[in-house]
Formats: sequence, structure tokens, C-alpha cells
Amino acid sequence: MRRPTTIVLAAAAGAAVLTGAAACGSDNTSSTTAGDTSAATTATATASTTAPAATTTTAAADKEGPVVTVRMASPKEFSFSLAPRSVKAGHVTFTATNGGTMTHEMVVLKTAMPAAKLPMESATKAREIGHVGEIGDLPAGSTKTIILTLKPGHYTVLCNLPGHYRGGMRADLTVTR
Repeated sequence: MRRPTTIVLAAAAGAAVLTGAAACGSDNTSSTTAGDTSAATTATATASTTAPAATTTTAAADKEGPVVTVRMASPKEFSFSLAPRSVKAGHVTFTATNGGTMTHEMVVLKTAMPAAKLPMESATKAREIGHVGEIGDLPAGSTKTIILTLKPGHYTVLCNLPGHYRGGMRADLTVTR
């Protein structure tokens, strides 16, 4: 007769753990030091991942600063656009949406070179000199957000998956004082 009691107790304990974990929650953010500290001092990792119909940027509400909307694969698979293309220095929120049918990524580089003129690491990828932060592997139909602290200067924002940069997935961003 102990078995039914043990099963009921185990189920109740499991439910309590799940309820406690859900109540604690997580905003999925973390602070990291960017690779090029002259370009950015902190990066907040992916704050939200949502389907395009329900975009939520909870981390953006925690920081003040401009929001750059990055649209990938819309209207064509290898199209890439930023709005606006110039922002003030400080915390900058990037909200990237992949409107295509394949995985893309968003990489932010601080560089004096125009986006279309980056040196190549290989025949299919640009060199990521001046890497500030990124949203890796953004599945088709999804949106992710990252907050970077940017200093004044020129930046290139690109998808650097093999062949995507050469296919046109790049844009220039100016950060002013």
C-alpha cells in the first residue's frame, strides 16, 4: 500500500518544483564584456526570442537608448536592412527579425571600412575584426534582441554565415556622440 502514497507524494513534489521554477523565472539576460572593449563595454545577451506575431523586448525596457530594427531576408532571402542607420552612442537595442526560410545571424563589428568592403576570412565569410556582439543562429520566422553599449564611430552589421555576406546581407551603421 505504500506505492500509491509514494507516487502521489512524488507527483506533488514534482509539481511544487515546477511551480517554484516558473515563479522564479528568468529574463534570459547576462552581461558579458565585448571582444573589442574600445568599441563596446557591455553586451546583454539575447533578451527574447519570439515568433514574428508576438515580438517582446523585455530587456529593451530595462535600458534607455535607441532601438535599431534589423530585417533579414525580407523581401528576398539575402536582403538585410537597418532602421535607423544612425544612432547616438550608449546602450543600443538591436531587434533582429528573420523573415526568410533559412537560418541567419546578426554580427556587429566596429570598423572604419564600409560594409561592402570588409576583408574576407575565406571565400564565403568576412573577417570579424572589431567584433562587438552578435545574435547567433536566428531561425526562420523568429526575432531576437540584444543590447550593446556602443561608442561613436562606424559599424558594420552583417550576417556572416557562409555565403550570406557575399550575398548582400550587410549594412552600415553610424554611431554619433
